[in-house]
Amino acid sequence: MSSFNPQNTYGGSPPPKSNTLKIILIILGVFGGLGVLCCGGIAAMSWWSLGQVDKLVGAELRKQLEASPTATAELGTIESLSWSIMKTGQYSQDTGEENVLVFDVKASNASGEVMCKFDQSGGGSEPAIQWAKLRKADGSEVDLISDGFDIDLGSESGIEIPTDGVPTETP
Repeated sequence: MSSFNPQNTYGGSPPPKSNTLKIILIILGVFGGLGVLCCGGIAAMSWWSLGQVDKLVGAELRKQLEASPTATAELGTIESLSWSIMKTGQYSQDTGEENVLVFDVKASNASGEVMCKFDQSGGGSEPAIQWAKLRKADGSEVDLISDGFDIDLGSESGIEIPTDGVPTETP
């Protein structure tokens, strides 16, 4: 017979169990859960804030487009107007302009994209639109709202607009 007895090796009692692995797994689970909650919260807030941009700025743009005779003549009745974050990013990357948002518009007379530049310096509660233009499906562009200083009236009108922005009548 063999004289090997595993219980005698440890003094008659089984080896102590280590709780280290359990503690590490619990800590990792808690931090992992907190990370998922934080990322989910940030994602939810981002989704909500982007929705607010579409709702608030889109409503202001729609109101100003409906008040503009040029825009109503070109577009007709606006059926839908929604902000496109992808087209906004692409427009900013292509042109280098800041504070320009791109909206997809569907109206009774025309459909396409409305690019509008907002003035951020006013500090008011409502965004001030400097200009807005429509890019139709065929690629042509039409000014819908302008800041008033880039209008070309032509020589037949008898009015010159100098660089200081004050119109003067020509003889």
